[in-house]
Amino acid sequence: MAELPSTTPAHRLERRAGGLLARTLGPDDEAEYALAARLSAERVGRWNPSNPGDFRGRLAQQGDAGRMVLVRAEDPVGLGERCGLTPGRPGCDLAGRALHGVVARVNVLNIVRGRFQSAALGYDAMDPWAGTGLFTDALRLVVDLALAPQPEGFGLHRVEANVQPGNAASLRVLEKLGFRREGLIERMLYVPGLDGREAWRDHVHHAVTTEEWPSA
Repeated sequence: MAELPSTTPAHRLERRAGGLLARTLGPDDEAEYALAARLSAERVGRWNPSNPGDFRGRLAQQGDAGRMVLVRAEDPVGLGERCGLTPGRPGCDLAGRALHGVVARVNVLNIVRGRFQSAALGYDAMDPWAGTGLFTDALRLVVDLALAPQPEGFGLHRVEANVQPGNAASLRVLEKLGFRREGLIERMLYVPGLDGREAWRDHVHHAVTTEEWPSA
């Protein structure tokens, strides 16, 4: 196994449920992460900057201010069958089997401690799992991990998520999970939008706290 960059926490946080495993990023994730990112780059790039070759840079950035969580299928073949993956679906082989088990990547960003104990979430569903309904469960696991007490979780009180108004699928996920809509932030981020061009984009601001989260 490759040596961890000095900023990467050695203690890896993880949580399991429903055939999914959420775990913070480590050097052993490189091959599967790179494949998932490459296969998903075109779709992810419609809303977020996408660089499939960024694994080592991301790993080096892991630390107190932010960590990435990968959510995997523990049994990709069995879960793929239950989700109805088919030949020709992006990220599947000719038999309809998933080429990797990474369902989602979720960044827990801008962690602020002290009296705030808050962070922001940035996330992408990965092909071939996007559109199967698994992403809601994947993000729920990461929120569970974010709001769980330390050392088993991040020990946060509040997590935020910001979504472009045109990203209907992402807005539905946050609604299902019980995030509160707190308002519109105009020209928040310089990112791609529905038209595929990068520009300063408005985002709808959402949040949830431990008092509102069922498993906290």
